[in-house]
Amino acid sequence: MKTSNIATKGSSSASISFGAIFDAPQYRERLIALEARVADPNFWSNQEAAQGVLRERKRAEEQIAADEKLTSISGDIETYIHLVQEETNVEQKNDLLKELDRELNSARRDRSPQRHHDH
Repeated sequence: MKTSNIATKGSSSASISFGAIFDAPQYRERLIALEARVADPNFWSNQEAAQGVLRERKRAEEQIAADEKLTSISGDIETYIHLVQEETNVEQKNDLLKELDRELNSARRDRSPQRHHDH
């Protein structure tokens, strides 16, 4: 699913979803639980289980980082849109539109999901 909901003027947030649904609070809670397991003195008593926990922790960290990046990019795009709407100078407006285009292209490049190789 490729959708984009850019916040409109006056709204307080923007969200972008490029083929995945990020539930950052869920991943943050899961990361806290995984960190507690890693901190357990008996964590390494089962090497196979420990490796699984570490892989899961890495995935949670990657999901959180991806959510933070998308939030940042969407905020930047929202700012550009607002500036373009407010700008009266044609040259400045065109420059802002070029910057917005670069930002959107960057978001498109970054949207491809990371591949996990857990072997």
